[in-house]
Formats: sequence, C-alpha cells, structure tokens
Amino acid sequence: MKARYRLVHFIPDPFLGGRVPIAAIVDRGSGSIDIARIPHIPGPACLGGLATSAVVQIILEDLESATHFDRLPLTVGPQVVFGRPWDIPHGVEDPISWIQSNLYARSTVQKHDKEHRAPNRSTFGYRFFENYHVSEYVRKSFHPGTDANGFLPNAAVLRPISHYVDGRNELLLMEPIVPRRSVWHADVSTIATTFGAYKTALRHEHSRIKTRLTAYVLAGSAKDDLHSIMSELMPFADEVIDTADPHARAKFVAQIRDVGRSRDASLLH
Repeated sequence: MKARYRLVHFIPDPFLGGRVPIAAIVDRGSGSIDIARIPHIPGPACLGGLATSAVVQIILEDLESATHFDRLPLTVGPQVVFGRPWDIPHGVEDPISWIQSNLYARSTVQKHDKEHRAPNRSTFGYRFFENYHVSEYVRKSFHPGTDANGFLPNAAVLRPISHYVDGRNELLLMEPIVPRRSVWHADVSTIATTFGAYKTALRHEHSRIKTRLTAYVLAGSAKDDLHSIMSELMPFADEVIDTADPHARAKFVAQIRDVGRSRDASLLH
C-alpha cells in the first residue's frame, strides 16, 4: 500500500471560511499514523489575535493523538477540517521530512509576500490625509531634537511620532490607530506610552510653540472598541479623534489645514 498524506486545515473565522494549513496527517502505508507540523504557521496578526493563535497550538497537541487517516480526534473541534488525500511519491524514504520540506518552501514564500505587501500603521494614516487633501501639510516621522527646527532637543531619545504638522506657532503630533489591524490593542498601548513620554518632555520645554498630541482612529472600529480606545488614550493624548464621525473629521482636517497654512504664511513675511 502506498504512503499517503492529507493536509489538516484550521478555519480562523467560520463566517469567512478561509483555511490555514497547520499540519499533515501521514499514513506510511503500514497502518501507522504520523503528524507532520507545518514549519511556519502564521502568527497572531494573521490568524486574528493571540487567543486564536493559542487555540492552534492546542489543536496541534491534540493532533498527536490521531490514530486514523480518515478521522480527526474529537478534541480538535469544528474549526479543523481535512484536505483531500495525496499519494507520497515512490522512493521517498522519510515522508515526514519530505512533506515538511515542501510545506516549508511554500509557507516561507507566502510569509514574505504578506510582509512585503502589508502596509504599516503610518501608511494607512497617511492615506487618510491624502484622501482628505491635506497631505501637503503633513510630514512623516517627527524626530525630537531634529525636526521642527530642532524642537525638544532634550528628548531626542524618544521614539518618533508617525506624522506631524509644523505651523507658525503650533505643532501637531499625530498617531493613527487602525482598528482593522489585529494588533490594534498593542498599537494603543504603544501610543499611550509614547504620548506619556512626550508629555513629560513637553513639561520641561520652555517654548511658545503650542503642541498637541493627537490620536486619530480610522474607520472600522466597533462601538465598544472605540470606547475602549478613547478611554485608554485620553489620559495621555490631548485629543482622540474618531474620523468616522463627520463633524470630528471635518474639524480635524480643518485644524491640519489651518496649522499648515500658518507656516506657509509666515514664510511670506
């Protein structure tokens, strides 16, 4: 009897129906069953969060108890399904290594493709400025002690801010939040920490420049998520803008335009 294998797929979201291969079940032809884990399983960012990623690890452990080529252990649950059976080529002495070497190559290519294509948080944010025609006033990556005429020279150790608008007497420091990112909770934590550090630095800066720390939430957040974002960031940000709210969005866009134009006007005098 020929050696066979079939992929085991995890379904992260039953409503969307997408499948992620996580392992292969192998029948060596002698009736013995083995499990070949896929070398590079997508991480929490691709699977939908840390909890979902943890479920996959539990499923992989449960798969080790498989004893049938055509039946999965009951403990793996309904989010795991079989692929079709495939024959392992004649002459392959180590089916597990052969399967893993093939799956390794494919998963590595897919991983690099996704990393290459996926825009980061600041890119999503800058697209917002482009869509509302204020990108000409917005600059990328504020570095304290370097940008805005060297503003905050004693805080050069702090991490940069994603976007800023440098006006005549005002400086807008802005961070986007992208609810569609599965790691938005971590993004909120990072922004809160960064803004908190900047607030400390600003208290020791003797300058006439009015500085505002603004977080702007892009469209796509659930009501409860938006409330959580607002409550967690308000102690550290001067403003948290819900860009899905037409009134708040219009006010935010107008503020960017006014501050940006104030610098252009000062250069004419």
